[in-house]
Amino acid sequence: MATTETTQKLMELAWEYKKGLRNLESAVIKGSHISGFSPEITESFLKGLVRDNIMRVDCSEKTRNGREARRGRPGPKID
Repeated sequence: MATTETTQKLMELAWEYKKGLRNLESAVIKGSHISGFSPEITESFLKGLVRDNIMRVDCSEKTRNGREARRGRPGPKID
């Protein structure tokens, strides 16, 4: 049975992974160590989470200063 401390550490690890503070490899290693599960089980748990730090960038349009323009925002474009 999982202790409250183990549960708290796993929740913190999941939060770090979701926010992009840890990559999958390091999260799997730490999660396996904390929980005692195999790396395969820990990896499948983490891959099921939705990451919050992923952004879609439209590289087809550029602004005047050369940075990528965001979709839906009007602004100057270079032709």
